Amino acid sequence: MQQAVGTAIVVGSINRDIVAYVEHHPSPGETVLTARGSLFAGGKGANQAVAIARMGGAVSFVGRVGDDVFGAEMRAFMAGEGVDVDAVATVAGATTGLGLITVDASGQNAITVLSGANQMWDTLPLSFHAAARDIVVCQLEIPLPVVLAAFRQAKSAGARTVLNAAPFRPLGLDILNATDILVVNQLEASALAGRSMRDGSDTALAHSEPIGLLLDLGPQLVVVTLGADGVCLAGRDVPETRIPGRGVAAVDTTGAGDCFVGAFVAELLRGTDVVQAARTANAAAAISVTRHGAAASVPTRTEVDHALATKR
Repeated sequence: MQQAVGTAIVVGSINRDIVAYVEHHPSPGETVLTARGSLFAGGKGANQAVAIARMGGAVSFVGRVGDDVFGAEMRAFMAGEGVDVDAVATVAGATTGLGLITVDASGQNAITVLSGANQMWDTLPLSFHAAARDIVVCQLEIPLPVVLAAFRQAKSAGARTVLNAAPFRPLGLDILNATDILVVNQLEASALAGRSMRDGSDTALAHSEPIGLLLDLGPQLVVVTLGADGVCLAGRDVPETRIPGRGVAAVDTTGAGDCFVGAFVAELLRGTDVVQAARTANAAAAISVTRHGAAASVPTRTEVDHALATKR
């Protein structure tokens, strides 16, 4: 079996997700009752770290939790998944991040994040040491100065950087110039490129045009996830490639993007080319939406390999 040649260092958020399954999302002023709900592990950073580990990659995590029961639970969960949590700090008097999530009957989610300890970083530079073979991964549920510091540390070591620019926030050129691989969904791609989505039918605006604009801002490769429609990617040395979606019956789309990022990074650590890495990550994300939860829904490498071997 092909083995990982480096380590993923994920600098990001850790949340405890409180999930309610509803027939429809509440409108403003509306109360929706449901008898179905669960607690899950979450946070974009934690989800991606777990995905990397389940796909066979070595991964360490740099993050913050509160000194509460959720923080202890999340540290234990991640460690149990094979994630190195030595650089996860506990912030005294803070609450661990909370994700408040409703999932409707079609599997679509609406999410509110109470950041808590995820916004409480008081020490820079960060407590990690990268090597040239490593990949440093960030998202945008932590302060932007932390993302920039992480990427500068990575660059000084010759490591690659992967930014999942989600949830969307305006970014300066300093972060984009320090990003080797940018992973975004359709809405995030258009927003970062300075465009607004008119409707879901405008597929040219949804991926191809923003990719070219985003490449001009600094990244070497841009990957746009298209939900059920698959993935589109292009880079300075990679021609635009479209990978179609895989037909599945979605029950919960929470964490699908994080699953994609984690599986993609795990493949890059193994030396897989970016197109095949995106194809593998696309299959992993398709499996994840057939299950409930975020980190809990991430498949193993064996499951993904089986899916890839199955004709669609």
